[in-house]
Formats: sequence, structure tokens, C-alpha cells
Amino acid sequence: MSTKQFLVRLVFQASIYMIWRERNGRRHCQPYHEPTLLIAYVDKHIHNLIDSVKGRIEAKYTHAMRIWFASR
Repeated sequence: MSTKQFLVRLVFQASIYMIWRERNGRRHCQPYHEPTLLIAYVDKHIHNLIDSVKGRIEAKYTHAMRIWFASR
């Protein structure tokens, strides 16, 4: 799997997770979050995920982190 495919999968998974969390919060009467805040959550989540797996294969995930930061 290429680095870009890896990032696309992570972004997809993180987006679905954040949408699910927001929906679940609304169903249980928690306050709504602004879309910009949800985007910031996804960004932070992706950063943390890349950081957590970076130690396994250093070069590939360092490249993924560079691509992620460049795309912001």
C-alpha cells in the first residue's frame, strides 16, 4: 500500500468516526460542535495515528507525516 493510499484510508476512517461521534452526541443531548472544530479533531486524530505507528517503519510513516502536513 502506498503512502497516499494509507493517508486516504486514515482520513476516511477518522472522518466516519468523528461524524459518528457527533451524531451520537446529538442523540444524547450533548452540545453541537462547529464544523471547523470537527475538522480540527480529524486533523489531530490523523496526526496522533501517524505518530503512534511511526516507530514501526520509520521511513514510510515519516513520509506520511510530511505529506499530511503539506496537505493542510
